[in-house]
Amino acid sequence: MGSYRLGVFFLLLLFVVGFLPLYAQSFRGNSAALANDVRVTVWYDREAFPPTDFSRTWEGSPGDSSPALGALEMARNFVSGMIYGYTYSYVPPDLSRRVTEEFILEPANRIPWGDERLSLEDYRDFESWVQMTFRYRLSDEQVLLRRRWLGVQVQNSRGLGQAPLSLPPEGTAQAFEAGFLQAVRTYARGITQDKPAEISGRAILADSPRIWSDKGQFMADVKIQLTIDDLRYYEVF
Repeated sequence: MGSYRLGVFFLLLLFVVGFLPLYAQSFRGNSAALANDVRVTVWYDREAFPPTDFSRTWEGSPGDSSPALGALEMARNFVSGMIYGYTYSYVPPDLSRRVTEEFILEPANRIPWGDERLSLEDYRDFESWVQMTFRYRLSDEQVLLRRRWLGVQVQNSRGLGQAPLSLPPEGTAQAFEAGFLQAVRTYARGITQDKPAEISGRAILADSPRIWSDKGQFMADVKIQLTIDDLRYYEVF
């Protein structure tokens, strides 16, 4: 009887030891999903970016040409895209119908200019570039909004965009939008064989865009989750 109980004990012990890593992995994943902050990374030309006191940067306005304000505005745009998302409209090019390509991307909402919950968390100096990581503390309402977006049955897509290596933020913004467009294109090609006349819907940034430079180009890796609300085809007579 004693040996039987000892055997059962060891079997239970082995089960618990084997289960713990799976439980820990599941717990870590849930913690990430319920995170109450988001982080975005912004790159800027080193020569155009002097040492900056970001605690005073909000005193300007988003239309100013200061590099620090440009970095904050880009971080603000990315954070807003991760919380509120965008509406988009895409018209594919069609040479036979003389239709030119058109892509419109509009933010659904934006965090307010001067929001003190957006702060600089990390600043790294490279030979030609400055890399800044910004952290934004979500409100309870924003946590629920992002969780609702990421929890519904929306589709994942990913795009790689590029733009000439001009001074940021113009080049990085162009590469980001090109990556977003590529993500929409990639998803649309997977759901229809016929070329649509127009696609429109909503999307949210699933993660902070990853932006870097390579061979004279800005590159942007953009991950989104999207819905297509309207898919219009050309009329056939």
